[in-house]
Amino acid sequence: MAKSINLLTEDTSVSNEDKFVFSDLSDGRDKSIKAENLFGALGGATVDYVDDKASLLRMGNSRAAEIVGSRARKAEPVFTFIDDDGRVEAYDNLLPIFSQRNVPCSIALFGSRHFPDNTSANLSIAQIKELHDDYGWEVLCHGYTHTPALSLTPEEFRDELQLNRDTFKEIGIDLESHVYVGGQNDQSVRNITREIYRAAYGASGDENEYPLQTYRINRFELGAFEGTRKTLSEWEDIIDTAIEEKQWIIFMLHVGSNLHQPADDQMIADIIDYIQSVDADIVRCDEALDRVGNVIDYGDYEDDEYFQLGCNGQVRSNNIIEESLFRAGNNTFTPSNIPTDFPEGKITIQRCVSSDWPESNGMLLTYAVTGGIGDYVWQEYYARNSSRKYMRGSTSSGDDWQGWKEHFGRLEFSAELSFGTVAAHSTKDVNLSVGSYPALADSEARDVVIASPFWRDAENNQVLLASGIIHSAFAYGNQQIRIRVANVTDEPITMPDREWFIQILKRT
Repeated sequence: MAKSINLLTEDTSVSNEDKFVFSDLSDGRDKSIKAENLFGALGGATVDYVDDKASLLRMGNSRAAEIVGSRARKAEPVFTFIDDDGRVEAYDNLLPIFSQRNVPCSIALFGSRHFPDNTSANLSIAQIKELHDDYGWEVLCHGYTHTPALSLTPEEFRDELQLNRDTFKEIGIDLESHVYVGGQNDQSVRNITREIYRAAYGASGDENEYPLQTYRINRFELGAFEGTRKTLSEWEDIIDTAIEEKQWIIFMLHVGSNLHQPADDQMIADIIDYIQSVDADIVRCDEALDRVGNVIDYGDYEDDEYFQLGCNGQVRSNNIIEESLFRAGNNTFTPSNIPTDFPEGKITIQRCVSSDWPESNGMLLTYAVTGGIGDYVWQEYYARNSSRKYMRGSTSSGDDWQGWKEHFGRLEFSAELSFGTVAAHSTKDVNLSVGSYPALADSEARDVVIASPFWRDAENNQVLLASGIIHSAFAYGNQQIRIRVANVTDEPITMPDREWFIQILKRT
């Protein structure tokens, strides 16, 4: 049975056997998919209303997945302010700052502080309604009793989330996201939060890159809990970086706490002014999630299975790696195994302890990622406790290996060279031994040697070679390279001793 779910539908229960038919897509097509085939049999599912462009599909108990309908998401810089704990200063101090600049704020509230109205030190229910209804502020869950999650049993924590949600719903305010008390969370806490809320926020003091860790979103302390206060210039650098690298920055406020200082209010205003001066957007958490939230967010980041598809198209997952990686036991494969013996479409990794390998103890990587086509199978062998690496590829027939070759990569060093006087229309050479670097005989002429004269005077100005001097460098004999200078003028040129920078690019 197919169950049609219009993107404007509110709260419809579905099961794994139902097919989700997303209608009203921008291109006029319907899309259907069976729940159990989406991310496996994950239990019941519900579709929650998000907006007229997208529906949020929450699946399973401790698993969830966001499926975005036709809403276009893209990586962009956004900025958000969240004030915690619901003190009256949010109304007295923050509201003038934000309303004068026509930007919204999000506030994290816990019900036991406000229901019933119990003290003038806290936001009243009327003030909360005014901030939400008249000024467009978002209300977030902050538990019900403001108890850190790790101090509660899973059942107690779940009750806290649900009770706070239900309490605010009675006054017409829907809570979409949760703010961890004290930033405390672990895998169990995050999975419970997934059951009830769209996202959750910690207190790590860092920016958010994409894909997001939706149930462990970072916040920067601003004012209270900041420790050493940042200067406005330092905040401007963070904002500039976020704009350049397209990040979501969330400022965590605790106005009214004994750690919040009067000067912090002015800093908040100055930061908002700067963000607006560079034409960046300050939005609520829900709008930020609509714009830069993950397209798919499945599983927990410390779980055996998780998959995130960010608004920038980047994927973070351990499933992808696990699917393409085969961990073989020690010495499962021997040098006598031909390329087609290795799993197709996989990278096989194993430890080798045998004198039959290039070295007697190491790690072997075998790449057969093209489906077992012999020409595209190759191996890399890394010697243990060493930077030495060996490589070999399959033969053209695919049923045997070519010989092992040690891979040397790049060698770089500097040396002071003395050429003295170079006669007119003549050359002069300096030979260098490169010690342990592998044989650079005539047969290794394809190795590239680069020599760059480097010299600065007392004022740190770079001094070039004398006009009329040209230079070259090349492999010369066993473990030798030659630096050659040529005088193309009609007069002798005396070259001062100077430092040269040498690079040898080994082509294996």
